[in-house]
Amino acid sequence: MDSQNLFSYTVRPDREDKNRSTDVFDLNAYTVRTLSPDLKAEKDGLYDGWLDAKAKREDREERVGCMAEGLSYAAVSIPLIVGKLLYEVILDSLQGKDLPFNGKILSALPLVCLLLLYALCNSKLTAAINRFAHRLYVKKHPETDMDEKALDPRLSEAVAAARSDLEIPDHAWELDILPYRHGVTSVGEAYEIRLRGTYDNIPVSVWREGQVLYLSDEDMVMRLPLSEITEVKRIKGRVKFKSWYKSAAIDQEPYKADRVDEWPFSYTCKSRVEITLRDGSYLLIPGYEAETLRHILGDSFPF
Repeated sequence: MDSQNLFSYTVRPDREDKNRSTDVFDLNAYTVRTLSPDLKAEKDGLYDGWLDAKAKREDREERVGCMAEGLSYAAVSIPLIVGKLLYEVILDSLQGKDLPFNGKILSALPLVCLLLLYALCNSKLTAAINRFAHRLYVKKHPETDMDEKALDPRLSEAVAAARSDLEIPDHAWELDILPYRHGVTSVGEAYEIRLRGTYDNIPVSVWREGQVLYLSDEDMVMRLPLSEITEVKRIKGRVKFKSWYKSAAIDQEPYKADRVDEWPFSYTCKSRVEITLRDGSYLLIPGYEAETLRHILGDSFPF
């Protein structure tokens, strides 16, 4: 087997979205079980519907957020612009007279007030306008929220059925991994797609039975004997990934230790862990999962 990330996505040849990925990791020599076709079709169909509803909701929230930001800026700016005009009228009327302050300093006061007022009030005003705009929009477009809520119970049931079919134990750990996406050229050669250095971090179920690790993405189960692992090392360097799936916030332990930061449309952490196998393949895990990985591996591979 060539050296590769064990978990990776194959890009679908979709004209509408060329970067959209399949929901199945590449099968390889370590796969021992796969989800039954019927359950997979049901789960993937519900998941695609949930993603579409989620995309509509996020698009709506982005538009509402931009509108709220603009309205809050206007609400803060307009009174101070009027105030600045009044100051200029006052300064014009005082031309030639002795002033307690320099005229330029006096004329700059409205700008200083604008910055202070914006810094103090903008976040609260934006939140209030956002809530008001959201309520108005939802009344006109309730279907985006309703679709997502209606799909959630059905999707949860499909996921539970998939976990049962794959025999994933209840005590399995949830561990984020860092797969990459790859496409295929016209001559059949694979190439990596990693837009702006962003990984598609994915939560998987991990459990250990004796000297064997099992990993599952709810589509298949991989069997990974510890004897196949040759090295586990932590690599320092900022890692950018797309989503945050944990119930705990990024500033709580154990995630705080790896300095997880939130950015517009992405997150970063300060390191990653690489598990190398005997055949040269490897598995990447974000650094904020280091403590969880230590619990799973025990003293077998200190890093």
